[in-house]
Amino acid sequence: MALCSSRPIRSFRLAVYRKLADRGDVHLAFCWSHVRRGFYELAVSGPAPIASEALERIAGLYAVEKDIRGRSPEERQTVRSLKSRPLIDALESWLRVKLALISQKSKLAKAIRYALSRWEGLTRFIDDGRIELDNNTVERSIRPISMRESLCTPSSSVCKHWKRFRVDNATRATFPGHCRFDRLIPNPGSRDSGRGIPESASV
Repeated sequence: MALCSSRPIRSFRLAVYRKLADRGDVHLAFCWSHVRRGFYELAVSGPAPIASEALERIAGLYAVEKDIRGRSPEERQTVRSLKSRPLIDALESWLRVKLALISQKSKLAKAIRYALSRWEGLTRFIDDGRIELDNNTVERSIRPISMRESLCTPSSSVCKHWKRFRVDNATRATFPGHCRFDRLIPNPGSRDSGRGIPESASV
């Protein structure tokens, strides 16, 4: 999310918003779901006490958000200052201590650096009740429909004949080189629906 003047907008980390932020036109707020994902992938692959504790600490932030969901921005900001800020401060200190103790080439170090390098944007939600903790709501809303340009290279014969696709279980799909359409379903409103390309196809 980025704050443009007094109105919050989603950035999805697009380069254009970074340029605006560098000029001071907007302030970026980053997604905690992306931070959490890096630790989750480590935790599910085997014993990973540091990654597991990171997930528990991040879960504390989400617990606060659950309690204040639906409240006014002013109320959310007040509660976050009282409850989330101490969790955030403790998490930052803890991450820096753990980073100094592990191999800097490890995946865990990469996950920690990902968070710390975006800390200002990750903590912006505390002082602005309009900002959500993550992008999940917006990403879910754009998941059903993806334009053909996001699914394959323009030269693909499939892309020439299909206008839109519904993509399941994906927030973003890019297919460099030869495209693979493994979970694509034609738009029900399209005249081509149900003919030409099967529900699961490879190109």
